[in-house]
Amino acid sequence: MIQDVPRRHRIGIGLYDLNGDGRLERRSLVHAELDAERTVVPGLTAADAVVLNDQDLSYTRARFDARSRRVLTAAACQVGDPLSEAVCWNEFWLLVTSGEVPAAQFADMACRRLQAGGLPGGLPEAGVETLLSRAVEASDAWAPPRHAGWRAGRTSTRCRGSTRSPAR
Repeated sequence: MIQDVPRRHRIGIGLYDLNGDGRLERRSLVHAELDAERTVVPGLTAADAVVLNDQDLSYTRARFDARSRRVLTAAACQVGDPLSEAVCWNEFWLLVTSGEVPAAQFADMACRRLQAGGLPGGLPEAGVETLLSRAVEASDAWAPPRHAGWRAGRTSTRCRGSTRSPAR
């Protein structure tokens, strides 16, 4: 782990593997104390996706490695834990607003996730509405100008039907 400005904090590092159904399952959660610019974390093994700050234990911004980013994109951040999933969505949103992930990709991920049955159990309806709102905003505010209106309308229509779940 590398910190630009070293400070002491504790994070969870989730190691996720794809199961036979193409879903992500957490294989292990490693807790690490970070207190230097570089910290070696023992016990980490290769995984299909690595989620830093898993379970949102610290105020930190983490970056996905290339493989984790690809796998989490394909799985639409569906990791099975409400806090861990929120960490993933927040990181992807930061990647959109910093221009590192295309707005259309984020909107597509959000719609696929909502169509898969909403967010993990225990997450309030506000979480679904926030994800829907960000998907529409990504399409409207962050898409190339020539596509923004069309994408926002399409995203809203595509995602809205999927936000209706048995919990609503």
